[in-house]
Amino acid sequence: MNIVRLLSTREGAQTEKNCRCKVIILPKADYAPHVSDNTCYSWKPIIVKAASQHAKKVIVWQDSSVRWFRESFLASLDRAYEAGHQVLRHFKSHRIPANTLKETFDYIHDDACGYLPYPEIQGNVHIHRADDFNRRVVFEPWTRCALEKQCMCPRPPSTVIGCGSGTLHRCHRLVPR
Repeated sequence: MNIVRLLSTREGAQTEKNCRCKVIILPKADYAPHVSDNTCYSWKPIIVKAASQHAKKVIVWQDSSVRWFRESFLASLDRAYEAGHQVLRHFKSHRIPANTLKETFDYIHDDACGYLPYPEIQGNVHIHRADDFNRRVVFEPWTRCALEKQCMCPRPPSTVIGCGSGTLHRCHRLVPR
């Protein structure tokens, strides 16, 4: 079951006023069904890319559960603007292939083992400089993948979410046909 909560007009206006930002509503009905599945997260890159078209300096993605101290938030904005990105990871993050479906690597014609040295970043908060490099090199390929069911959501998320050993493809084996 998909639960979609849209801001009311009043909530959207209040959010824009409080955060001095632009609220972007994703018209899910205009996209393929997997984009409307909240647990696929295919909607996230689409929204970030849309935000990049409006942003003047940085794009901030944060889930509603994220809380900042003013000083750390301002420092994160400065680092993102200077370096191009500010992303976070947990100290004991899994490696990228541990939580990325094998079908995704197959779709992009890449080998999961090449990503073993790299830890996952948190998906709940990241900041990117709003520049042409990020639009072309980060947001466009990420959005293209999100729009292709076989790239970002080749299987129902309920079949792979919630496994936790941290080994390579620990629960992402291909299902025999």
